Amino acid sequence: MINERALCRDSVAIVNMVPVHPHQAEVRHFIRSTWAKPSLFHMSRMKTVFLMGSTPMANLTREVARESDTFHDIIQLDFEHPDDDLSHTTLCMLHWTLSYCPRAKWILRTRANVVVNTLAMSDFLLGSDEDFACLMAEEGASCRHCGDGQQSPPPHCSPHAYAISTDIARDLYLFANKTHQHRDENVFFTGTLPQPLQPTYHRLRSKQLKFGKTAIYKEGWSDLPLMTVGKVRGRPA
Repeated sequence: MINERALCRDSVAIVNMVPVHPHQAEVRHFIRSTWAKPSLFHMSRMKTVFLMGSTPMANLTREVARESDTFHDIIQLDFEHPDDDLSHTTLCMLHWTLSYCPRAKWILRTRANVVVNTLAMSDFLLGSDEDFACLMAEEGASCRHCGDGQQSPPPHCSPHAYAISTDIARDLYLFANKTHQHRDENVFFTGTLPQPLQPTYHRLRSKQLKFGKTAIYKEGWSDLPLMTVGKVRGRPA
């Protein structure tokens, strides 16, 4: 429905995908005006893209189209935005990046309530040769949709944010199209699906991902963690 085929015409090394609901315009404005503002690109080589599904509301569809015409950072997919099961959204994220940003080294997936220390994150990812980079949930950690009697999931990334190397993303995309997906998309894409590939993980330390009541960003803070998880208006995607 909305595509930005030329978004990676510059030397993009990291594609940051932020799944959002169409109505979260205020959240998108906050992200664009702080840690994902265009002026940081020449130092970070990171482009942020807002990934969303469609909406049956005609007025909101027109508002999103106008916003896209202004900022050129929205990818809107031709299916209604899911309220819970985000596996299909992540699958589309992989497909879009591999199709339109094939030279990028990393795909970073962050929730809408995550504030990224852009320059530090860029240095962190571009200095890593692992398959994934994230805060890990270890083997046996609980998941939302694992019922009684189901096998516990393998080690996987926590859902707030994780990065996938485009090298392994190609295999994940092919595997995912042939596999029954798990409703916990982070478990599926960073644990269960890549398990046969014996992936490597660059594990974030707990101090690199902080949780706060409010996510506040001030450019120039040298002691910011890589990411801060706060609260935003609207539902996190």
